[in-house]
Amino acid sequence: MKAPKRTLMTPKAISECISHIAMKSVDAVETSLGPIGLSAGVSVESPIELKLLLALSLKVRLELHDYMDVYSQDEIPIGHCPAPLVIVPQYIIRSDVAEMRIDFALFHGDDMSIAAAIECDGHDFHERTKEQAMKDRSRDRVIQSLGVSILRFTGAEIHRDPFGCADEIISFIYRP
Repeated sequence: MKAPKRTLMTPKAISECISHIAMKSVDAVETSLGPIGLSAGVSVESPIELKLLLALSLKVRLELHDYMDVYSQDEIPIGHCPAPLVIVPQYIIRSDVAEMRIDFALFHGDDMSIAAAIECDGHDFHERTKEQAMKDRSRDRVIQSLGVSILRFTGAEIHRDPFGCADEIISFIYRP
């Protein structure tokens, strides 16, 4: 019997295969975990937040060959963290005019400066009404006035392509 001819996969094809497998992994983990804590004291509040967090973690590990740490707000390291990227779910950000919970705060591990705020907008709580949309825009302006960039993703975007959303976050964090 003749051996089958081998063909080499292009880097793009390999990347697409990894993304496909990872997407199936995210779906399986999301289904089995649901919106529960990731470790002691660290939790997310919705399936879209969990899906984005898992996709971001996999992207950082598989494509950047690096890792990120996830902490609760009470456990954030002071000054420095060995991980290049630190993510804090359900982070409370304070300004002179308000105290707001954001879905994720991302920090640069080397100096623990805040890199971005991430919001995951599920349909039930965001932009169903004009009042909800106005409230979100007002929150964005307060957060931006503190010098923090905010990235906002709809639930539909996250469900459809969590890795695309993770790519946008990584591109923003690691922009030149």
